[in-house]
Amino acid sequence: MQQTDSQLVKEYCQHGNLRAAGELVDRHAPSVHRFLWQMLRQQQDCEDASQETFRKVLRALPQYEEKERFAAWVFRIARNEALAMLRKRGRFVSDETETGSRAERIAAPNPNGAEHAALREEVQIVETAISELPPAEKEVVLLRLRENLGFREIAEITESPLNTVLGRMHRARQKLKRAIEPIETLLS
Repeated sequence: MQQTDSQLVKEYCQHGNLRAAGELVDRHAPSVHRFLWQMLRQQQDCEDASQETFRKVLRALPQYEEKERFAAWVFRIARNEALAMLRKRGRFVSDETETGSRAERIAAPNPNGAEHAALREEVQIVETAISELPPAEKEVVLLRLRENLGFREIAEITESPLNTVLGRMHRARQKLKRAIEPIETLLS
């Protein structure tokens, strides 16, 4: 039976069990890496921020309190690393300013076969639209849709009031809807 995050934290903190720490990292690294990639858009920065995130997670494990979900706690640390990396790059912008450009695109899933070409294009349009959202809106969308976190957890991670998070999601949905309208027009 797989141990819970809380059990693994206790194993590491109380007994110094490195296997438990490794399992925590292995369990959460893919979603953290995905989130950081969407926020930073550069492989080296993503890898550096991911490594620093888990270094800080392991160092801070004794201070982790079970009042919040472990994944939310890890994402808060990852978010702070992403923001620090953006500041260091000089590319951190306010919530109201869009980041990136239309030319920035992430790799869309690569299904096999010609029958998936239209789907790949639609996915790329959505991914591009998400990547062009202002940072605060983008992180809410990524944490909600990709990591399946609740709005209260997102509010804790971003250290924002719940209504602010809900407002960011609403604005992001409106922008994404406008970006997707051309696809819907073509399909009708």
